[in-house]
Amino acid sequence: MYKVFIENKAIIFKKGLGKLPDYLERYFPSLKTKDLSLLSLELEKHPGEVTVLCPEPLEEIGRFFCNFKYLEAAGGVVKSTQEPYNYLFIYRWGKWDLPKGKLERKELPSDGAEREIKEESGITDIHLITTLPCTWHVYYKYQEYVLKKTHWFLFEADNQQKLIPQTEEDIEKVKWFYKEEFERLKSETYPSLHAIIEAVKNQ
Repeated sequence: MYKVFIENKAIIFKKGLGKLPDYLERYFPSLKTKDLSLLSLELEKHPGEVTVLCPEPLEEIGRFFCNFKYLEAAGGVVKSTQEPYNYLFIYRWGKWDLPKGKLERKELPSDGAEREIKEESGITDIHLITTLPCTWHVYYKYQEYVLKKTHWFLFEADNQQKLIPQTEEDIEKVKWFYKEEFERLKSETYPSLHAIIEAVKNQ
């Protein structure tokens, strides 16, 4: 199962057989870039998430978004090495977010995630713990229509390190949060990050 976010709504591509919801049929098999805003408005009209059943979900995603530029990015959650554990977030564009960014040529996702965390937060010493689920989202920016897959990882670091927000990337704040604050954070971040926040609750 894969969730692809368009704005704040997700289309779930899931293995199986079934009929498309009527309001989605006009957009398949391949979404035209000019119809992205129409599809976004259509999704907002319907509560909850919509599921597309298909034999091969990844192939269906590739076919549906074949007119979009494909990008891969990587980012991470940083957990403190000290108890009580807390977790690192950045504040950008009016939302709490996680450090992430586009992978460089031939860069491994875990290396890219570490680089982005260091650049965006100012932390200099972190260590990889494990992988987290990938996220997918679609957007229009800088005159491009993009399907982006983001690889996520869990790292650990001493939370006494100096935090320096990367202001040239519009990051205003970098802050550690406790698990008890996660529910509030979910209301102040992007829906596509909710699964990542949930994944680290038991870490």
